[in-house]
Amino acid sequence: LPPIAAGGWVIPRISKVIPARRITLKEISNLHPESHEEAPMPVTFDFDNDAQTVYETLTDPQFLVDRCIALGELSAECDIEESGSVITIKLVREIKRDLPRALAKVFNPVQTIEMTETWMPNGDNWSGNWVLKVLGQPVTVFGDFELGNTPGGCRYQVSHRARASIPLLGRTIEKYILSQTSEGAFDELGYLRDHLG
Repeated sequence: LPPIAAGGWVIPRISKVIPARRITLKEISNLHPESHEEAPMPVTFDFDNDAQTVYETLTDPQFLVDRCIALGELSAECDIEESGSVITIKLVREIKRDLPRALAKVFNPVQTIEMTETWMPNGDNWSGNWVLKVLGQPVTVFGDFELGNTPGGCRYQVSHRARASIPLLGRTIEKYILSQTSEGAFDELGYLRDHLG
C-alpha cells in the first residue's frame, strides 16, 4: 500500500515483514568489482542521550521524514520493516544539489535516492549497515554503523564508501558523493541532537 498523504505531508506506513538476510560490507563491495573505490570515510558523533533514546529516534519513520524536509529535501517517504529484533528502514528521498560543472553535464540536479538501513542489537548497543542508490544512475553509497553507550551518553559512528561505474568520471563522482554524504551525515546528526535537546 502507498503512503497516505494528508494536508500535503506524507505519513509513512509501518509494515512488518520478514526482510532478506543482512548483507555484509564485503558482499556490497563486490557488487561493482570493476569500479574504483574510495577509502571509507567515518563520521563520529557524540550525544548526551543514551543509546536507547538515539536508537528509538533514528528508527522512527515520522522523525526521519520530518528531518529530511527540515534539511531542505524536496520529499521523503519512509517504511519500517520488523523481523524479531532486526529493524530495516527504507527511505526514499527527492533532493536537489548544486553540482560541479563537470558533473552537471552527467547528472540532473534533482535526484531520487533510495536508502536501505538495517539495525541489529548487540547487547545494549546496536550495529548495522546501509546502502544508498541514486535511482537511474550507476552510483551506490554504502557502509556500516555502530551506536553504543559511553560514560557521558552515547556515540554514533558511520562509515561511507562510494561506487560510481561511469567511465572517466567515476573517481571524480565518488569523491564528490563521499564529501556530500559526510557533510549530510553531520547535518542529520546535528538535527537529531537539537531534536533530543
